[in-house]
Amino acid sequence: MRGSSLDLTEIHERLDFCGLEIERFAREVMAYANHGFKSRMADFPSSPSPVKHIYATMVKPIPIALRCRAGMIANEIRACLDALACVLAARNGQDTKGVYFPVKENAAEFAKDGRNKIKKLSGIDQGVIASVQPYQPGNSGILYLLHEADIFRKHIKLVMSGGGAGGIGFGSGGAAFMGSTNTAPPLFTEMKKEFKVHEVIVSGQAEFSIIFCVRFAEPPFNNLNVQFFLEDSLSEVRRVGSLFDTMGKSV
Repeated sequence: MRGSSLDLTEIHERLDFCGLEIERFAREVMAYANHGFKSRMADFPSSPSPVKHIYATMVKPIPIALRCRAGMIANEIRACLDALACVLAARNGQDTKGVYFPVKENAAEFAKDGRNKIKKLSGIDQGVIASVQPYQPGNSGILYLLHEADIFRKHIKLVMSGGGAGGIGFGSGGAAFMGSTNTAPPLFTEMKKEFKVHEVIVSGQAEFSIIFCVRFAEPPFNNLNVQFFLEDSLSEVRRVGSLFDTMGKSV
């Protein structure tokens, strides 16, 4: 039996749906990456040097279906926050006109316009939302990025216009990475343009494979792995919702 308008059952179900859609998105990214990129390993500076350079090229653009799916998932996760605020207003015996879950750029904006959007909630629930600090760089910067991604998609363009190289694995031989492995990987935004992904020292006949992903190429979330971003957003919205899971009061 579905929950009433005063509990969070439907919101939890919507978030569960988003989780399934993220899994579907991940599978589609993998299918795209299998033919959307090519890579090679070359000697440097000249054969038979043990130092090798790994290069990669994006040969097919990121499908519009992938970009649309990522945007729809982000939109639904963000919408669940507004639905949460409306449930909390109803619990307080108020209508939901003008009620939204406020995500702002800074604490000052939250204190002004943000507070106005949750004024129909109980004082306790307003305090819980304030404690989450839904602004940048509050406790949950991911909420700010989720909000920005949703706005960008609805009013400007679909985000997620870059490819990226994730992990590199070696199936045979030996290899050691040179330099920092924490360096941000290159963004692939141009077709047929080759990038050096990493330098390695190899021994034997090393065979390698690269895990490719899709990334945000736009600020303020440039170079974030889109799948990880969606997973983190979903996890954070679930956490926020769990603060209100007890009927009629904050927990």
